[in-house]
Amino acid sequence: MRLIASGTPGHGSTPGRDAAVDKLVLGLGRLLAHQTPIKVVPEVQKFFAATAAGEPESRRQKYQDLRTALKDPAFAADFTNNPRNNASVRNTIAVTGLRASDKVNVIPAQASADIDARLLPGENPQSFIAEVRRVIGDESIKIEVLLSFPAAASPADPEAMSAIQALAKARDNDAPVVAPLVRGFTDCHFFRAKGISCLGFMPLRNIPSEGLVHGVNERISLDSLRSGLRSLYELVHNLAAE
Repeated sequence: MRLIASGTPGHGSTPGRDAAVDKLVLGLGRLLAHQTPIKVVPEVQKFFAATAAGEPESRRQKYQDLRTALKDPAFAADFTNNPRNNASVRNTIAVTGLRASDKVNVIPAQASADIDARLLPGENPQSFIAEVRRVIGDESIKIEVLLSFPAAASPADPEAMSAIQALAKARDNDAPVVAPLVRGFTDCHFFRAKGISCLGFMPLRNIPSEGLVHGVNERISLDSLRSGLRSLYELVHNLAAE
């Protein structure tokens, strides 16, 4: 979405009380200080329970019932301190762009901010926009929706999951298959809107220094790329052969 504030333009030497940038900054400050509620959807509850055995003993029991564990403020603070964990249990808000005057001495008539908000499955986009409106607390700031669709998850398709499990058994020493919640954007929502189940499968073997998605040093090793291509080819081949 885009937040657009309007105000009285003028010269930087004589600021007034109706500046667009000031309105926008104050609204953004309230929005960034706001914490959306923690909510553990079934898919996330199941994922952490399934992976709890591989966690350190101090977290193992808590991960087996994440929904209950997050009622403890101390654990919730520690858990959500990890950005990936935090984005798994609450709607997120990121300010990704700011626009105003391109001259230091000009007070612009308009200022805007681009907001990337990601919603958990089952959340209502319109209700979320209403929440943003309430939090920024300035009815004069316009909220322009750039892209919106219902957040949803697909059920684990038995045929696809069986094929992935067979692939894991053959290529990864019978590794367990667990479905995480994808925090990034996918095209699955186009299929889900038509009632078609859609699952993501990205068989990349990341090392700790990898996984810098959209970072300044985003990369993937050649070994991981080759292995992923082979795994995808085998998966599609096996599904087509059934």
